[in-house]
Amino acid sequence: MNILRQYAVLTSGAQPWNNNICAANGLYFAYCATLAIYIYRLDESTHKYVLHSIMCEHKKTITAITFKKNAVNILASTCLNKVVIVWDICRQCVISKLENLNNEILSLEWCPFYNNTLAFVLEKKVLNLWDYSSIVNNVTIYDTPKFSHSISTFKWNGLNSNKLCFGHVNGSLSFLCSGKKSAKHVLPTVNFETSYESDPVIDMDWDPLSTEYILVSTKQSGIRLIDSDSHTIIMKYKLPSSITIRKFCWIPLCPGMFISCVLRIWTVSKDTQIKSIKIKENGFNSMCVIDTCFQQKTKLSNDKISNSSSSEEGFQIPPAQVVSVFVDGGVGVYNIKRNCWDFFRDLGHVETIFDCQFHPEDPDVIATSSFDGSIKIWNINQMKAIHVLPGNYGIIYNLSWGTGDLNFICAATAKHGLILWDIKRNIVAKVFDEHKDGAVFSCSWNKQDSRFIASCGADKNCIVRMVDGSSVKIYEHPQQVFGCDWCPKNRDLLATACEDGLVRIFYIPTDSVLKVFHGHTAKVFNVKWSPIKDGVLCSGSDDKTIRVWDYSLGECIQCLEGHSGPVRGLLWNPEISNMIISGSWDFSIKVWDVRTGYCIYTTSDHAADVYGLACHPQQPFIIASTSRDSTLRLWHLQSTAQPIYAIFLADHEVDSVLSCHADAVRKSLIDLKVDIDYNENEVKLLSNITSSLQHIRLAVKTLCTEKERSMIISDVLLYITDPNDINSVKDNYGIFNISSKAPPINLRNFWLLISVIKDGRKAVLPSTYNEGIMHALHLVKYKAAEAQELEMAKSNFSKGIASKKKKEMLLKAANIYISIGQLEKYCEIMVELNQWERALSVAPGVSIEYWQFLMQRYNEVLFTREDEDLKVFSMASNDIVK
Repeated sequence: MNILRQYAVLTSGAQPWNNNICAANGLYFAYCATLAIYIYRLDESTHKYVLHSIMCEHKKTITAITFKKNAVNILASTCLNKVVIVWDICRQCVISKLENLNNEILSLEWCPFYNNTLAFVLEKKVLNLWDYSSIVNNVTIYDTPKFSHSISTFKWNGLNSNKLCFGHVNGSLSFLCSGKKSAKHVLPTVNFETSYESDPVIDMDWDPLSTEYILVSTKQSGIRLIDSDSHTIIMKYKLPSSITIRKFCWIPLCPGMFISCVLRIWTVSKDTQIKSIKIKENGFNSMCVIDTCFQQKTKLSNDKISNSSSSEEGFQIPPAQVVSVFVDGGVGVYNIKRNCWDFFRDLGHVETIFDCQFHPEDPDVIATSSFDGSIKIWNINQMKAIHVLPGNYGIIYNLSWGTGDLNFICAATAKHGLILWDIKRNIVAKVFDEHKDGAVFSCSWNKQDSRFIASCGADKNCIVRMVDGSSVKIYEHPQQVFGCDWCPKNRDLLATACEDGLVRIFYIPTDSVLKVFHGHTAKVFNVKWSPIKDGVLCSGSDDKTIRVWDYSLGECIQCLEGHSGPVRGLLWNPEISNMIISGSWDFSIKVWDVRTGYCIYTTSDHAADVYGLACHPQQPFIIASTSRDSTLRLWHLQSTAQPIYAIFLADHEVDSVLSCHADAVRKSLIDLKVDIDYNENEVKLLSNITSSLQHIRLAVKTLCTEKERSMIISDVLLYITDPNDINSVKDNYGIFNISSKAPPINLRNFWLLISVIKDGRKAVLPSTYNEGIMHALHLVKYKAAEAQELEMAKSNFSKGIASKKKKEMLLKAANIYISIGQLEKYCEIMVELNQWERALSVAPGVSIEYWQFLMQRYNEVLFTREDEDLKVFSMASNDIVK
């Protein structure tokens, strides 16, 4: 049984540090975060780019990627730890790896005359070749003359594979061509004999239709078009002062045209740009052009051409899709011809995401903290950032929300202590520096008493302070303290996780440790109290285990073994008391049953270490996770919830389950019984929650036709008994709709219903609560409000098209009224629309008196029209006077 199902992923942004971190080939484009490569593929049926895979094998910052031109599935990458990796992006695996190199790789290209060979600059003046298909990972040195200045980049000619150009740190170029004399260090922009300044060549690209012409960009001297045979500058392009062109690309189907960062379009015959397109406030970091032949094939540039496609100063705007990477991490595919984005991702983290926490009062809002020095707050329905921590505070390991109405987050940083972010004013309100220069690894806001915040760090202390900054307690430890957590049942109990392998419990009114738990054989990284069971907590360690402790017994009551790497993320399910979810350096997330010690489910969808795990009490079946692959992923405990529906349907009367009007539905449900059967690995985890369900009444969103209503039962049973066959469940009902962007509405709303019944907190219901399964008391309220809005809008329309719109809105309002049983309002709208027959057919459902009243009104209308039907309707209503 698939217990944990992923339904959404928030991908990383692109790193802002290196130049060659995006590439495109055929259906694919790729970009790099710090440690992961993101591959997107064009869905030819929808013409939209979708995430294809995440490659994560590098241990240090990726510096360059490049696709193999004649093999769309092969990608090469290199990084700061002197490693080259060749990937198969279709199989999502590493094909070959070159390790233990002596120096960092400065530039990476595919060799055109050897099929499986990569070329790279390993030492500053030497070009190396590596055949990744060879059994022996030997690196050979390419025969080049001895250069006086270091190589900054190089490029083979696309039409003549024997012709090679090197760019050097002094802005000079060297040309090599078989059968011809080499030319070294021509056209330098800096004379190193008279100046110590460098002006390195940062990008170059051969004209795709020429063997002689090459575009070259240096850091200070801008872009030049150079004839490689005569070693002359054909054109020097004019740029605004202080502008550095980090990247440019030729446009394949537009001979003589190229595009540079900030989306400036150029032609080789003119030294000024022919068009500049500002598509984002932040500056460019890198770019590449997707093959325009491919664009035409997929019709991405040919459909609905905008006015921007008109010529400008005699030049036609070229058809091109540009993969654009920005300094703030944004990534997009911009369609120049249509003047719009074909794909855009903004404000993603570019480094490891260490922690995630849901807003305590809003289950649709989650905050993440990252190695990139930022905290971002996301709306998980839209998967968009709604707040970003101002400034950069270095590595942020952990965060904790303030409770109640406090719209604050406290965060543990590596170099700036503990910070307090006022989200409403978007300022850092306080910085607590009691940990001095040491890193703060963890923080916890007391949920029972919001005056207190605890933090722990590299200074071997756990500090408890008031929100105003006054210190309450300082608990010393023998080694670094990596985790701390307040007990949700007792505001004075605080647990810590220490590098010495021990878990300690402190009682705030005293100065000493209350209890110490022994058992782990390596450092303890995290500790979490159970939100349900009194005095029970768990800890995760570098010994690859999770231990569950009972405070009252003073001992370990369970040891969960199964991870193959150190345990980092820990989470108790807030409603299922015996469920623990863990994340590890082995890339996996595991679901455990504490009673038996069994791991009942494992997923390895993350491409790297899993650090953060979170769940909201109002949505205990929705799980969030974060990782070194720089993603935030959302999961739902789908199959765990399914038996709840079965139990509920089997134990309740039909009218308390469905509010549909079809008798067929009622009859179908009367004898409904569902038998829940688990195999030995599917442990029953629901014993403690069935009592919560006894007082719940559900209403299902009214369906359009009787045929749809009659099919609901079979689909419900199919969904419960065979969760893997999701595609066979009809998604047009809205109640069991599995979406890639949102969890099933039934799972989102189900626990809200319990919350309403138990606590009566109707004010905290989110806006999405008016969809899918709802509490019976709220169905009429929400739908009636919707119908009233439609009726009020009718006054804004008068004649013509507007009048037609008015009729459509009134019909929609009428359908809502009849679906929630407000028949009289339905009848009145039908009368207003002059659909008397429909009104009269429903009127007896209100009362016989109302039907007679409506018949009299209709007779008046017929009398005015002198309609022959007056006699028939007058006799039917016993109104024979007329």
